[in-house]
Amino acid sequence: MYTQTLLITLYVCMYTGKGESVSTSTVRTANEATYKWAEDHTLTQGSRITALGKFPLPPAWLQHPEVCIAMRQQNEEHVARVKSSFETKGVLNYHVTVLIWKHEFVRVGYKIENWHYEARLPKPDCNFQVIAGDHTAEALRRLARDYPNHKAYKSVRCDVIVCEKDDRNIQFANSFGGLDNYVASTHLDQSIVEVTMALHDKFMDIEKQRLDQATKKKKRAAYKQTYINNTKFKDTTMGSAAALATKTGEVWNLLEQIFKGKTAIIKGKKPQKLNSIVNFIHMSMIPDDRLCRWLQKIIDGEMIPKQFETKCKHFKKVLRVRVYIVEYIQQIRPRITSSVFEDMCEIYPFCADALWVNTICRWVGDNIKDTLTGPSKQAIQDKIVAHEKLQSMLAEVHIYIYIFIYT
Repeated sequence: MYTQTLLITLYVCMYTGKGESVSTSTVRTANEATYKWAEDHTLTQGSRITALGKFPLPPAWLQHPEVCIAMRQQNEEHVARVKSSFETKGVLNYHVTVLIWKHEFVRVGYKIENWHYEARLPKPDCNFQVIAGDHTAEALRRLARDYPNHKAYKSVRCDVIVCEKDDRNIQFANSFGGLDNYVASTHLDQSIVEVTMALHDKFMDIEKQRLDQATKKKKRAAYKQTYINNTKFKDTTMGSAAALATKTGEVWNLLEQIFKGKTAIIKGKKPQKLNSIVNFIHMSMIPDDRLCRWLQKIIDGEMIPKQFETKCKHFKKVLRVRVYIVEYIQQIRPRITSSVFEDMCEIYPFCADALWVNTICRWVGDNIKDTLTGPSKQAIQDKIVAHEKLQSMLAEVHIYIYIFIYT
């Protein structure tokens, strides 16, 4: 049985970073429900259960959780650190929780009321998915492989949860794994980049399911809320992560390489995994081919993430300023009804001049609420007057030529 009152108290007193805390009542309610769920579904009786209520399981039985209940991707460096620590200091206290879906558990012939099993290979025909302590379990799996006769690596003491596979239990399993990551200070802290990659895996898993769009959206929102409740990141940060996690195709493939530090050496500095997504949250409305070109430059060492962010912001600012230009021209020339920038370029070709548009951009602030300034409006007026004057002169020339030819 779980007795996690102290952990819950510690958790709700923590901050989400940058001096901003999540709603204490919301977190407390979510956490209490999660630990109550674990308590209700944890096996407490069995022939091999220890005095502390844990079941010794062969390391080879334990496996990574499936995407829908994995709160993070496995970190190879952390597994290596845990393995090395066990080798040098011995196997000390650890916490591993395994989840078995009830239909698999029953199919093998196991009974929840009193679990009897033989701890030997081959593994029973059910999945022992590690939802808490996966890095520890992986380290012990490798140690058991490297030292098959070592007594300390013969088994892993686990809490075992058995429940139905449904949306409610999937979300609770995620919450439990998230709390285990966040509360246990000995565990690897989860960066927003890792959260983003885990969300991407979950979102892609949802897309494979035969569900209507409303249900898919609801499932994505539920996963996002799970991370808000069980990590240090607040709603706005998680919103950015969720938006980034929806990227697919080549854009995502390039992003994942960058997140994992698979880039060329820049200015003699060895590439490292990223811990922040701040340079990649301004990608909306930018064509994929352009994003891929810029992201590839990061991978090739020709651009740093900050420069990528600057390019994205400028591209979006140009789009915003184009809208302002069209709106202002319609204001001073009401006869023009089209709101399409390309149409405006046909009427006033100077709008297609990228250098001129960039000049207008420099007069407009970077805030999304900033609009055209006095100098920028005057520059547009001057261009219109000059264009219309030229058109008038050309019309007169055409008339003179016509009269000369036909008279």
